[in-house]
Amino acid sequence: MNRKERRRQEKERKKTGGPLPAIIPLLDAAYAHQQAGRFTEAAAGYEEALRFDPNYAPAHDNLGVVLAALGRTEDAADHHRQATVLQPASADAHYNLGTALLAGGHHADAATAFARAIQINPADADAHHNLGTCLHHQDRWDDAAMSFRRALELAPHRAETLNNLGAVLVKQGQPTEAEHCLRQALEIEPAHVGALDNLGSALIGQGRPEDAVASLDRALELSPERADTRCNLGTVLMSLGRVTEATKAFEHCHAIDPSNTSASHMIAAAAGQTPATAPREFVEKLFDAYAGHFEDHLVQGLGYRVPEQLRELVGNIDGHPATFAQALDLGCGTGLMAAAFADLADAIDGVDLSPQMIAQAKASGRYRAVHVDDAVDFLAREEVAATGYDLILAADVLIYLGDPAPLFQAVGGVLAPEGLFGLSIELTDQGPYTLLASGRFAHAEESVRALVGECGFAIVAEEGMTIRTENGVDIAGLVLVLQKAG
Repeated sequence: MNRKERRRQEKERKKTGGPLPAIIPLLDAAYAHQQAGRFTEAAAGYEEALRFDPNYAPAHDNLGVVLAALGRTEDAADHHRQATVLQPASADAHYNLGTALLAGGHHADAATAFARAIQINPADADAHHNLGTCLHHQDRWDDAAMSFRRALELAPHRAETLNNLGAVLVKQGQPTEAEHCLRQALEIEPAHVGALDNLGSALIGQGRPEDAVASLDRALELSPERADTRCNLGTVLMSLGRVTEATKAFEHCHAIDPSNTSASHMIAAAAGQTPATAPREFVEKLFDAYAGHFEDHLVQGLGYRVPEQLRELVGNIDGHPATFAQALDLGCGTGLMAAAFADLADAIDGVDLSPQMIAQAKASGRYRAVHVDDAVDFLAREEVAATGYDLILAADVLIYLGDPAPLFQAVGGVLAPEGLFGLSIELTDQGPYTLLASGRFAHAEESVRALVGECGFAIVAEEGMTIRTENGVDIAGLVLVLQKAG
């Protein structure tokens, strides 16, 4: 095509908004390949068309679609992005850009693209659904739930949206509403494996482990190779005291996905091995699952009184201040410790690995600030050392840490001189610590006492007690209050 003819065709395109006439056969052929699933040929056709006419937005958009189908999500995003520049009012171009970015794991950028598509076309249920998915990946649960609800207003009978909303509600600590959504999804699509899996989590959150097992079993009947579902099943079975079945579930999970640290941890427990600590993923998932009914389960079901016992011990120590200016609750859970120490701490901060526990703790209003973090990692932050905590509490933290030395050393580095450190341990005569079949660690009393002096503390109060009653068995423990040297 000579320059004169090209200028004529470009002038004509400006009038019609269509492609240069010369590339129409190329576009038609590429589209035919696309419709037939011949994506490599389609991509070649669109690329050839764009060499003639690089400013034709629909060609960029279609090329992005076929490149995404070929797994080239980064290249796809580049072409969709060009389409949005050339045709900024195209909701489809922004939506397709979001889809490519989401497939590539760029959740924040994908959310921006879907939000722009929604601005242009607010009635696009798919855009609202995908925006919710992006927000869910970013742990922005409130925003994700809002997007899924809007998608359901526009398309009420979509099982996948109901499933995703149910999953978010589980994370928000609303297991009853989550169950309602998930059962709706299963009415529409009875074999929806994800909904069955999430329903299991919702039932766990309501304290209904037997029902949860039934739902997870059904999911595994339909999709036996779901590693996470196997792991979830193992966790529930362990809570029911069905150790042999639980171990088999964890072993099956590990065979499918050897990188699943939760399964590896529980297999090690069953085999009598003792690692230095529990994997972060294991602790986070365990407590995320129980956040919705944690306090009722722990206090009513297991007879848990450690926070009250620590409060009593600290309150009876001679010479302690009327109130502690700055307290820190490690492994804060939903806030039982903050409730027990409400009259003894002017301000209390909370730390926990479980985002869902932290959401509950924040909602309780008992804490000045809450943080999702590992206890030792949090104490290592520069700004934490400058806070001046004069009371640090760690109930049921060591049962997931194993080796207590890193925690003692980290607390010693942060606690104010003469400050108090209250903690609990589960006792064993197999020292210095051992991993139990429950996945928790128990500690030998003599080894903990030796560590107290080594790390610059002195024991100022202690009480042996039943930490919890589990499956009808009293679990022996020890509650200690230590004081840091002046």
